Amino acid sequence: REGMGSGRVLLDKTLYLAEPETIWSSARPRLGEDGLLVVGHNPGIHALVADWLRRAGDRSAVARALGEGFPTSAWAAFDVEDEPMESLSPRLLGAWAPKGL
Repeated sequence: REGMGSGRVLLDKTLYLAEPETIWSSARPRLGEDGLLVVGHNPGIHALVADWLRRAGDRSAVARALGEGFPTSAWAAFDVEDEPMESLSPRLLGAWAPKGL
């Protein structure tokens, strides 16, 4: 736990194979000033990332690569506000994948 700060870990089994709306419904009440890390499973996490990239209107090479696939151990960081899924205007902050983006 060294370097992880004072964060807490919450295991939410409803997220396994969940749809993007379910993932956001679980994450949204837990948003805070320090941010939130959601670790998930495909296809739901990829669908969420692809949806948020579409909503953001991000057409960068990174966004295009993430929209095509979200491999194991990949991550994407977004800036989002506490809003219903249909009103979100996320902004991609960064991303990484094992074979590069």
